[in-house]
Amino acid sequence: MNNITIFLPTRKGSERIKNKNTCPFSDYTNGGLLELKLDQLIKIKNISEIVLSTNDPESIRVGKAFQNKTSRLNIIRRPERLAASNTSLTDLINHASEVSGSDNIL
Repeated sequence: MNNITIFLPTRKGSERIKNKNTCPFSDYTNGGLLELKLDQLIKIKNISEIVLSTNDPESIRVGKAFQNKTSRLNIIRRPERLAASNTSLTDLINHASEVSGSDNIL
């Protein structure tokens, strides 16, 4: 299975932890949990594509820094209707299949 896409959703406006995805976390001070996850994912050779789907300008900034390290990262601006706290999981899954041409999305 060589055609594997990782769908990584982040959104602006976490209700419990402000800037949850990008605030400093451990040694990851420039992009927090998102920086950690992207750092891990680009090291996996079997991944053909990483899709960062977000409406958060900070997540976009962190993602763009990783585009210098890999051509496999695509940053997709997520529509606001899919970035609300009450967005259905089904709608988000459908969005993942719309923004990736892969049959294998994790």
